[in-house]
Amino acid sequence: MTRKKESHPKPRLLFASFDLFPSVKGASQHIAADLEVLERLFDVTLFSLRNRPGIEVTYRGTVRHIRVGLQVPNYLERALAFRGALRQFLSEESFETAYFRSPWEGAVLVEHIPRTYFEVNALPSIELPYHFPDLNRNERLIEKIRREEQEVLERSERIICVSSVTERFLRRRGVRKEIAVVPNGFDTELFFHQKEKFEKKTLIYTGTLSPWQGVDFLLTSLRNPLRTRSDCQLILAVSGNKRFVRAYEVLARRLKLREHIRFEKNLEPYQAAALVRKSHIGLACLRRGRRNEEQGCSPIKILEYLGAGLPVAAPDLPVVREIVPEGTELYRPERKRSFLALVERLLEEPAESRKRRIRAEYAAKHFSKKRYAARLEHVLLCDR
Repeated sequence: MTRKKESHPKPRLLFASFDLFPSVKGASQHIAADLEVLERLFDVTLFSLRNRPGIEVTYRGTVRHIRVGLQVPNYLERALAFRGALRQFLSEESFETAYFRSPWEGAVLVEHIPRTYFEVNALPSIELPYHFPDLNRNERLIEKIRREEQEVLERSERIICVSSVTERFLRRRGVRKEIAVVPNGFDTELFFHQKEKFEKKTLIYTGTLSPWQGVDFLLTSLRNPLRTRSDCQLILAVSGNKRFVRAYEVLARRLKLREHIRFEKNLEPYQAAALVRKSHIGLACLRRGRRNEEQGCSPIKILEYLGAGLPVAAPDLPVVREIVPEGTELYRPERKRSFLALVERLLEEPAESRKRRIRAEYAAKHFSKKRYAARLEHVLLCDR
């Protein structure tokens, strides 16, 4: 009689993220991609935000999901309240491993859990002044946040980031431990080349309206072409901060572009993908500055455009050059004439061009969601 092989329980992992999940934002898609990998290797509990008061416990497959509702308007106070809720939770439960995305939760996790993975997508000391300009005058607070970031970076067992630019930034910040670069991945079931396009030549932007995205540059640069070319339209498929959305609607009216722009707000991923597939050009007008040039990023919108075969109008920045096919023409950052010249050339590319199929194949090979999962799983398995 053969003895049945015993199955060993998976180690317990707490995935904490100071983000609303699920939501239509890109961060939510990234968290979902992480969960697909983590739940294969661990017994996962996800601890995140919800948009209603109270605490809710649900299950997403094998993942226990604890969502905390915090009715605290001030961002920093809300971050500290989330940290307090996480600390209270950890006083009642224990975990072997933790995975997190920011120092707001990380400061608690490195104190309580022996093995920690810090996925550095963005650091508050870099990004908060973009959202709250008054912080630029509060150097003491920014330095306090920076010191806390540094402590979390130093105490985390493993660092994961999305671009080589971010890796170099962290090295300059004094991080000496190994850093794994795991670029973003896009959903090939949503973004793929299709021949059917909008009747009008359509330029599309997808994503948030955060200041570093350069949507103000995009609108002011395209003002004349959109007003003079009846065969063109612009789609802004945007999500996130309502304040930013209202501001850009006002800007569009001031530029007399409102009738030439189709605003689509907080679409589900499949809805945004359908618009991208039918468009002619993808826009990613990243601004120069600390966020894009120093900290770095991995713009998933560019990967999604490429996955749909679209030519991309994007600036010649290291974070862009790192992910586009070799030889891709880019415009000089924040130079209107260079941007418009590139857009004009890209508008001439036929919808059935072989270049579009090649772009889609390139993106699917190097930056699919499956490729992302394989890279992340390799990092996690190497540490077990």
